[in-house]
Amino acid sequence: RRRHTRCSRDWSSDVCSSDLQERQDLMWLLSQSNGRRDLLAIAERSGVPVARLHDAAEKCLAAGLLEVMA
Repeated sequence: RRRHTRCSRDWSSDVCSSDLQERQDLMWLLSQSNGRRDLLAIAERSGVPVARLHDAAEKCLAAGLLEVMA
């Protein structure tokens, strides 16, 4: 049986309407954001350009999903 999902939070409409590449970038960022990796390390691991990860990080910061670590 297939499981269907949908976005249910207010901020999700922007994320859900984005194209596949943006969603993949968000998934890479969120799955690798463990407090030990910075954007450069995630970019190297994922092959996603740093600029695209930065854009994804800005969206996640605005939505309260990430916080900046020193």
